[in-house]
Amino acid sequence: MDQLRASVTVTNTGQVEAAEVVQLYLEPPAREVERPARTLVAFQRLLLGAGEARRITLAVPLRVCARFDPAQDGFVTEAGLHRLVLARHVEDEGLAVALELEAGLVCP
Repeated sequence: MDQLRASVTVTNTGQVEAAEVVQLYLEPPAREVERPARTLVAFQRLLLGAGEARRITLAVPLRVCARFDPAQDGFVTEAGLHRLVLARHVEDEGLAVALELEAGLVCP
């Protein structure tokens, strides 16, 4: 697995054309090192007609879930529960999915 994918269907429930920006955030587990609580890792802007629905998929390289470890001279994932959150903005609760990652070297 070299990337994570999140899919969502976005629907314009209004009666006029509208734009929406779907954002995907990563929340790391209890941090071994200082990291932001939530980081934007992918986004897509959509222009939807009135009543239109569209399914999109956002792809995130696994390396985004990792941090550089000088001792291993590469990027490593932290073991623990990571959360991917599809949201409209950084403070939006959004839709979350949890994934358990093992510690390991992602790429040298």
